[in-house]
Amino acid sequence: MDNTFLSRALEADIFEAYQSPELTNIADEFKLDPSNRALPVDYGDVCINYDKSISPKIISSSPIF
Repeated sequence: MDNTFLSRALEADIFEAYQSPELTNIADEFKLDPSNRALPVDYGDVCINYDKSISPKIISSSPIF
């Protein structure tokens, strides 16, 4: 589960709260649910790679974009 869909999952109440003994080791900036229904396990940067030689016209007509 990533933070893109986390709000939907929390609204649907599909997680149970868990008071992990590791909560004290998790930085507050990564605690996205005050009820501890979703705890972070990993984080990282997102990198988008693209090829400048591909025409924007091709990309906009492609079914995968």
